[in-house]
Amino acid sequence: MNNIFKLTLLSLCLPLALAQAADHSIVTKTSFAVSTASASERFEDTVLTTEGFLKRFDPSGVEIKKKVINGNAFEYLVVKKFLGIAKEVEMIGTMNFERTTNGCSNNETAYLGTIDFTGSQPIITDNIENFTLLLCSTEKSKNSLSVKVRSTLYYKGEKLGFIVEKFVTSVIKDQVEAIISAIKAEAQSARKI
Repeated sequence: MNNIFKLTLLSLCLPLALAQAADHSIVTKTSFAVSTASASERFEDTVLTTEGFLKRFDPSGVEIKKKVINGNAFEYLVVKKFLGIAKEVEMIGTMNFERTTNGCSNNETAYLGTIDFTGSQPIITDNIENFTLLLCSTEKSKNSLSVKVRSTLYYKGEKLGFIVEKFVTSVIKDQVEAIISAIKAEAQSARKI
């Protein structure tokens, strides 16, 4: 009888646990426009060649120290004030974008970016499972396109504690806004494709 009770309890709790596991992500959505000669080609070149926009990467709300960019690899120290205390976090990893057919409408061109923070400090690597950016671009004219952005941050294991979650989330959100600004600036720059 005891085993039947355990099995029943497990069957009742498992769907709840799986539903909670699916909630361990933060999705943000935004959009921007690119206006430049040959906008679609410039945008694709910018996104698929990450080094150019990574060099322009400059998040607001934080101080960046010791920034080193080599191809798609990045290394920098983020100094972020949180709850009145300045905290330093070393961010080391890679960023890769690829053209894909998933995630966007049929009339949009999709680019999936994966940001790997593997070499970063434990406050990041112990808590972040995966981080992606989906860019859906639509050509408005030869010299103009609109881009919808969906960033998704997946937590490892259990949902983070309130303070750690708020800090890690704020650090990552600062990165997203800066990546988008850097992509837009690089795509609209005078650089030849």
